[in-house]
Amino acid sequence: MDKELESQLDKDLIEIKYLQDKLTKLKKMENKKWQSTEKDLTLDYNLSKITKEELLYIAKNLYINKISKLNKEELKNNIIELYEDRVIMLIENMDNLRFEYLLQLAKLDGYKEYDNITDVDIDTAYYLSDRALIFTGIIKDKHVVIMPKELQRIILSYDNKEFRAEMKKNEEIIKLFWGMCYHYGVLLIDDFKEIVKKYINYDISEMPLEIILIDAAIYYGEFDCNGYIGADITVENPSYILEEQSSREDLKFYNFTKKEILDVATLGNISETRARKNLKRFLIEGFDIDEDDVEDLIFDLLVDVQNGKSPSKYMLEFLKNFDTEDNELINIITSEVTKFANGTKQWLIKGYSPNELRMSMEDTQKVEKIGRNDPCPCGSGKKYKKCCASNVIEIATR
Repeated sequence: MDKELESQLDKDLIEIKYLQDKLTKLKKMENKKWQSTEKDLTLDYNLSKITKEELLYIAKNLYINKISKLNKEELKNNIIELYEDRVIMLIENMDNLRFEYLLQLAKLDGYKEYDNITDVDIDTAYYLSDRALIFTGIIKDKHVVIMPKELQRIILSYDNKEFRAEMKKNEEIIKLFWGMCYHYGVLLIDDFKEIVKKYINYDISEMPLEIILIDAAIYYGEFDCNGYIGADITVENPSYILEEQSSREDLKFYNFTKKEILDVATLGNISETRARKNLKRFLIEGFDIDEDDVEDLIFDLLVDVQNGKSPSKYMLEFLKNFDTEDNELINIITSEVTKFANGTKQWLIKGYSPNELRMSMEDTQKVEKIGRNDPCPCGSGKKYKKCCASNVIEIATR
């Protein structure tokens, strides 16, 4: 068997195994989350029905500490004792989407039935149940969502203009951080605190950003955050991206507009840049490739470029998608991919495209050209040819 084909088959088998494992885990979770229950809206009853492992996870998500040595009953009672204080903290640091879900359920007296599980907003339901804000189960063949009565009055008390104004700030901060993670790849929260000042007109020094951003990262699943650093979900090695950015200490982060940041902070959104549009048009018009497949090809290429994979590697990976040995055609594809990479705003160079960075550096230095052996103007201390010049690919010609 051809080695390349054998390698691709191995990758396909790994992908199939991954999907099978994921489906198995989802099935197990579904069985756990949707067990027979009673229409009892007390927190005590609903906590009593779940395992100690689930209680530990809820306690962790409610920021309850020193619980590992407690037995199940002690753990349950500890959660009940601290419940009001902790859920108020979560509510005050969430955004409108999550609050509205809770508010609508509270207005239904904390109980809602569904004929089919497909009618349930599963992601939201599981996120909220992992914090004991709701509980899920089955009553008389109906899938039900239950809000503890202890929480209902709290939620209803926050349905006012003053709280919505504060929640709007939470939402804006979340989206600005999310958008910056998309554009910069990796971002320290301390850097975010400084950069964000030019986009808002209120003080965030007293906002618990760690809680706001960690919880939002878990809920939306489009970026990661550990309270110290944030990263786009397609970042493969955050430390490497951060190290490369930090080495360019004289290079400021690219100055995106607020709209450019907020526009990408939506589920599944991809920034439709000129470089992306041009490559997409080239592939659709020049090859018999379905538009969805073209989107997948460009997405995979973008991930490779953004994560700092060498041009030779991502070029080779991209060319594998075209069954051709025609050197002229290979050179045309290579040229288009090179234009795409040079026109793409990249994480390693703090949101600039290689083309923009080269022009910016030349303007800053007020010279026609930076010598390849000169110190790189970004401040890394490396020679230009081994630093920012490596992000600019020269178009190969034959």
